[in-house]
Order: sequence, then C-alpha cells, then structure tokens
Amino acid sequence: MEAGLGRGQSRRSSTSAESLGGPDRTRQARRRQESPRRRPRIEVGEAKFEKIPQTTVRLEGRHAETMLKLYEALEEHEDVQEVWANFDIPDEVMERAE
Repeated sequence: MEAGLGRGQSRRSSTSAESLGGPDRTRQARRRQESPRRRPRIEVGEAKFEKIPQTTVRLEGRHAETMLKLYEALEEHEDVQEVWANFDIPDEVMERAE
C-alpha cells in the first residue's frame, strides 16, 4: 500500500482495484457486487481484512532478531490464523534472519 492511500480511498490499475475502509464498508461493497439485481461490473477476486498500523516502531540489532523469531513462531503456531505487527526492521537485518 502507498503511504498516501487513506481510509475510504481507493486505487485502481488496469488489472486490479484496491480500497481501504472498515469492515462495514467492505461488506457493503461486496453485497452490492453480489446482488442478483445488479449485473457485476467487476469480479471480486479477493476481499480480506488486514490491520494496517498507524505508527511503526523501528527495531535494530538484537531487538529486531528477537522480534522476528517471535513473529515467525506465532505464524507457525497451529492455533494462530493471522499475525500483524507494527515493527520496522532494516532490510539488511531481515536478510540476515532468513
């Protein structure tokens, strides 16, 4: 997502469209597209909810490595469906962790 794309705004390209909004707005848009009274103008390929942080926390060194281990452990846990985070880790630290 672009930093300039805010809640209630959308972005389109020749092959896709992206829109940010709350759960109510997403449900309304989905219902309108799936209405039998309306011929769909676009096909909805995917609709999902994601948490997008308003602020991020920069992590470096040992703190970044520890956070990445925790994040990976949560993602792999069988009882966890989604993992969101607001950390900002430099690319070189991310590459070393892989």
